Amino acid sequence: MACATYRYTNRERGVKEADARNEALAIIGRELDELSEKGNDWSEKRLRSQIKSVKKQIILHISDHLLLQRGGSL
Repeated sequence: MACATYRYTNRERGVKEADARNEALAIIGRELDELSEKGNDWSEKRLRSQIKSVKKQIILHISDHLLLQRGGSL
């Protein structure tokens, strides 16, 4: 019985993690779509700056996710 509970917990955790990854990818996709629309006439310098900002947000999200996975808190 304990083994079945363990598998259920792992499966449930796996689904939650997949949902979180999918949500993060959706957010990133929306931000990049928005950037491609807004930045169509921007200078290369401004566009690179905005891309850098999006990259920082992605890195922060991944860092937060890893911290939470390891049992930390934000």
